[in-house]
Amino acid sequence: MEASYRMLFYQCITMPPSQEINRIVLRCIDEALAKLGGSVKESIYFYLKRDFGLDRSQIPANLTEFHRALNAIFGRRGAKVIEKMILAELENRLKIRVDSKLTLKELSKIISKSNQF
Repeated sequence: MEASYRMLFYQCITMPPSQEINRIVLRCIDEALAKLGGSVKESIYFYLKRDFGLDRSQIPANLTEFHRALNAIFGRRGAKVIEKMILAELENRLKIRVDSKLTLKELSKIISKSNQF
C-alpha cells in the first residue's frame, strides 16, 4: 500500500498548484455522484450544505469532513461504496493505480502534503 501512496503523492506534487488538484478532485466527486443519478447527486450536495455546512466548492479542501458527512448520511458501508467510486474516478483521471484500501481521509493527507511544496 505504501508504494501506491508514494505514486499518488508523486503525481500530486508534479501537478500544478493546489487549485488544480482541488479542481480535479471535485470533478471526480461530481462524476462519481452523477453515476448515482442527477437528482441523487443534487440531494447529496443539498444535505452536505444544509446539515454539515459543506458547500460543493469546499469539498476538495475538506475531504475529512466530506468523509464524515458521507458516513453520517449513508452509514459506513454506503460511504465506503461512494468513496471507492470517487477514487476510481480519480484513478482514471490521473492515470494512476490507487490502492484499494485508500480512503478519502488518507487522500486528504496526501493532498495536504503535496500542497506544502
